[in-house]
Parts: sequence; C-alpha cells; structure tokens
Amino acid sequence: MPGVPGNSNRNKGKLWDDAVASALQKRGITRLEALAKIWEQMYQKAEKGDLAAANMLLDRDLGKPRQTIEQSIDARVETFDLAVDTAEKLRAKIRGEL
Repeated sequence: MPGVPGNSNRNKGKLWDDAVASALQKRGITRLEALAKIWEQMYQKAEKGDLAAANMLLDRDLGKPRQTIEQSIDARVETFDLAVDTAEKLRAKIRGEL
C-alpha cells in the first residue's frame, strides 16, 4: 500500500509494497493469509508465556495505553478589583498624573 500522492515517502512505500507483493506471489498466498499466519504464530508464543508476543498482540488489538504525564506548577495569581483599579486610573488621568 504505497503512500498518498504528495507524501515524500511514497516511492519508498511503493518499493516496499512491490517487494511484499512479489514475495507473497512466490509463495502463492495473499496478504490476508500471510497476516493470519503471523498472527497465529504470535498467538501461540503468547500462550506459551512470551510476554513480548502477548504485548504485541494486545497493542495491535486493543491499542497501546496512553502515556501519562505528571506536571506541577507553582504559580502566583494576582487578583485585583477591576472597578476600583479603573476608577483610580481615571482619577489619575484627570489629575494629569498619567
């Protein structure tokens, strides 16, 4: 399955796709049959206790778990009364202080 038009890796994808298609054709099997064989082998390994195989199958079936990121922020928030602040600025402007 080569990349979409405009993708800079499209040619690499096409080469890979052609190589896979050629290898499967030599063996007389379809992509689906090849993937089913691979899945079955990984499943058998997982059943025998191969954690890498089990993780691979689960990641592809259920999706990889989301990464959690913890962050703490020490921030000061300055509050002010907008009405008072605005009134004081207006008074200062009237007096010519601003």
